[in-house]
Amino acid sequence: AILFLILVLARLYLGWAYVSSRLTDSTVTYEESGWYDGQTWTKPPAVLNRDRLVAIYEIQPILKRIQKTLGVWVGILVTGAIVWRLLS
Repeated sequence: AILFLILVLARLYLGWAYVSSRLTDSTVTYEESGWYDGQTWTKPPAVLNRDRLVAIYEIQPILKRIQKTLGVWVGILVTGAIVWRLLS
């Protein structure tokens, strides 16, 4: 059960990290209709500043909280595995 929770938290962390990286990048790569016509959009300075503020003040606290929670659950899993090994 703990392993499932760790996997869910890892997936959650990776999703928020992707959102954070998209917000902090100065260019956005996207595809309009297929793999062959990718475009790159350069963010204007106002949009870039807004996105970076969102990433710093809203996304980074979420990432830090998930990191702490993930660390605690991994610690519990490792401790449980060590105790299980010692008792058996």
